[in-house]
Amino acid sequence: MPLQPPPTDKRFASAEEAFKALQAHARDQGYAVVKTRPSDYKDGKPRRYDIACVCGNGKYKSGAAGLRKSGTKRTGCPFKMKIVRRKDADDLWVPGILCGSHNHDANSAINFPEHRRGALTVEQTNVLRALLGHSKLTIKTIGEIIKLQFPDILLTEKDISNLRQAFNRMSNASSSRTVDGPNQ
Repeated sequence: MPLQPPPTDKRFASAEEAFKALQAHARDQGYAVVKTRPSDYKDGKPRRYDIACVCGNGKYKSGAAGLRKSGTKRTGCPFKMKIVRRKDADDLWVPGILCGSHNHDANSAINFPEHRRGALTVEQTNVLRALLGHSKLTIKTIGEIIKLQFPDILLTEKDISNLRQAFNRMSNASSSRTVDGPNQ
């Protein structure tokens, strides 16, 4: 069954709300989308975002010569759409299809980091941050705890490890600012 593009008959109050709705539709269909670029700035804020399938952005050309040849999801997928803040629609965000076809099959949501990490709620992020603060807990243990508390969560152990590194970087950056002072 071909992958279906999102419906374009809905209006959204914000670009984030529109993107979340598009991503939810993509998740149900078996693909994921990314914002490729904002444009048409008005008062310093974009009035348009281009959206593409994560399998797009051209064909992948492996330059690897060693033993490890990295894989990719890129297939040169032509799917593209836009969300535009339209004045004739009461300044609401309106999606539009530029190219609605895909050149790949549907995939499970767990195969897309956009669905795994991008779907974290504030509550889930706070629980993860608290669990990652316990240095004695292993990544595997944290994964088991989080899956017990949130059975529908799609995080992998690698995602949790990456989140630990990101939280540590943020923590180190904020602590160095307070030690050095805000103006340094």
